[in-house]
Amino acid sequence: MSGAATWLIAAAAGMILAAASYVWALPSSPAGIAAAALRWLAASLLVALVLDAPVGRAGGEEPVIALDASRSWRTLPDEAWQSARTAAAAADSVLLFGDSVRTADGPPLDPMDVSSSVAPLADRAAASGRPIRILTDGHVSNAEALARLPRGSTVEVLGADRQPDMAVVALEAPPAAVSGDTINVRVAIAAGSAGAPERSLAVQLGSSRALVRLQPMSEFGENEVVVRLPVSGADGEHVLLASLVTDDSFLADGVPANDTLGVAIGISPAAGAVLVSTSPDYDVRGLLAVLRGTSQLPTRAYLRVTQGAWREEGSFAPVAEAAVRAAVRAAPLVVLHGDTTVFGRPAEASRGALLLMPVPTGDAPREWYPVGSPVSPLSAALSGVPWDSLAPLSLAGAPSGGSWRGLELARNRGAQRASPVAGWETQPRRAVVAASGFWRWEFRGGEGVNAYGSFWGALLDWLSAERVDPRAMVPDEPVMRAGEPVAWRRTSAADSTVQLTLRRIGSLSVDQQALESDTSASSLSLEFLPGESVATSPPLSAGRWRAQMNGGSAIVVVNPARELLPLRPTVTSGEVGAAPVVQTRRSARSIGWLYLLVVAFLCTEWLLRRRSGLR
Repeated sequence: MSGAATWLIAAAAGMILAAASYVWALPSSPAGIAAAALRWLAASLLVALVLDAPVGRAGGEEPVIALDASRSWRTLPDEAWQSARTAAAAADSVLLFGDSVRTADGPPLDPMDVSSSVAPLADRAAASGRPIRILTDGHVSNAEALARLPRGSTVEVLGADRQPDMAVVALEAPPAAVSGDTINVRVAIAAGSAGAPERSLAVQLGSSRALVRLQPMSEFGENEVVVRLPVSGADGEHVLLASLVTDDSFLADGVPANDTLGVAIGISPAAGAVLVSTSPDYDVRGLLAVLRGTSQLPTRAYLRVTQGAWREEGSFAPVAEAAVRAAVRAAPLVVLHGDTTVFGRPAEASRGALLLMPVPTGDAPREWYPVGSPVSPLSAALSGVPWDSLAPLSLAGAPSGGSWRGLELARNRGAQRASPVAGWETQPRRAVVAASGFWRWEFRGGEGVNAYGSFWGALLDWLSAERVDPRAMVPDEPVMRAGEPVAWRRTSAADSTVQLTLRRIGSLSVDQQALESDTSASSLSLEFLPGESVATSPPLSAGRWRAQMNGGSAIVVVNPARELLPLRPTVTSGEVGAAPVVQTRRSARSIGWLYLLVVAFLCTEWLLRRRSGLR
């Protein structure tokens, strides 16, 4: 019911009550008429109080101040955060958002959240119906959620004055390497909104160090540097660091926290896997990525470019055929691609597990479509593969014999079938993959990427007796950042529950030999769900950590939060929101003087009635 209708009902009811009181003695004197009017007014106010009639126009509540408490403020001059604190301090209470939305008596001294998600704030504001006044540095995630804010909400971006900043934003390197090899380290550099002056990039692994001069960068500029670095160091895990350095203190970077990025690399005195190809193709490149990435094996690859001419993959340096034969002889896992008899009988050329990959001839049909996986050691990993979405393969033949078959193909999706994957349960184990074109699965993206990784990962795990790494699990992501859950990938299907102990052993920039300074540790248990190979643990603070689990330990390098990287603003100052606002107004019962007015009207009426001779 509207406010006007409520007051009309109250006036009508008051008139009826007043008429009932004076119907037997109609007033004729001015005093009597005034008394009747006062009775009508008093009765109308009483009815309005009973109905709690609204008073005044409806209006929205004052906006609630919400302060962005994320660490991205640290990419700005200190004055920006102080301005935001001053603006927020004017309110009795303030909402802080970033990692979560919570109420605080006032702004914190320093912004500590490692994310700046605005979606929870928008959901809370939409539920309450109150507009929000957001104070931010302009970097928020889920900015599209601002449309859910109530009408009248505003965004105020503070800290327009930016400072020069250059940051290391990405680092790619093989997770495992052989001592004495040379690896390619790919480093991505980015500048902030004010650009960046000339600096140098230092890439260091153990005693090996490379220095690259970087040119000045423009606003939000990006650059990628590839550094070739010799691998040196004792057997075990080491930390590869990419850091920005400068010789001029006057050109110091505005945000030192984003100048360094690190990853852990395992160094082995010998190769864990050797791949030899006489016909290099995309399948070779994809299999190398699986060996070095998913399996985390220190891998060497040798490619035959012409008859009798061998090159080492990566550096493309010439290598003698005798050296290739020696590497094949010593490696615990060997992949022979192309001419699998290039060194004679494969079982005599290598003492380790063997994967043979003959390639199809030029006239081999290419329309063999995967249709299923027979019962084999690969079945569990391939159980959820949507076969209809995978690209066709080229068939090099069907191996005879074997303890199991791992893949079934259909010619042009017809009735003709073939099984190009076979395994032998010997010691050491043997497997043959007589098909090519697997790279198309990954190239097309989507479900094919998962099928590609599942097929090759399961096959390599079986060849290595189902445990490439003696540890129960290893970190799944090479670059980890503060505030983000740590992903772990188990190395054996037998490990469904893993006990994990984490101990912080130093900061990101200290020497590895000077670690082990913090004896405090936290323990937790990770559960791997059926069919899942990855589980996550809570986020860690930036620094170096040692993770102890069944079968060994691992170094976990946690880099500074992603909020500290130079990012383009995602919001600008102005009004936002389209959700309805809860309208509020005062009601009659909340106004105390209305009660006094009723009493005053009734008292005055009584005096006038007495003067006019009415009782």
